[in-house]
Amino acid sequence: MAFVKRKRIRGNDYYYLVRSYRKGGKVKTKTLKYLGKQPPEPETEERLRAEHAQGPAQLTLDLTISGS
Repeated sequence: MAFVKRKRIRGNDYYYLVRSYRKGGKVKTKTLKYLGKQPPEPETEERLRAEHAQGPAQLTLDLTISGS
């Protein structure tokens, strides 16, 4: 899921569209787009989220039991 993140650098605010994902058991974030110094309008934010939305996660379970 994409969301807007505010970074404060030397007293200035910068807005980015970022996405969190899991890789190797750790949570990582990926910056998708720089949005500028002003917070995005609600309509723009919803449009960006829709553009960068991913489908539902596919979960596959392996229920086989290996014997010794």
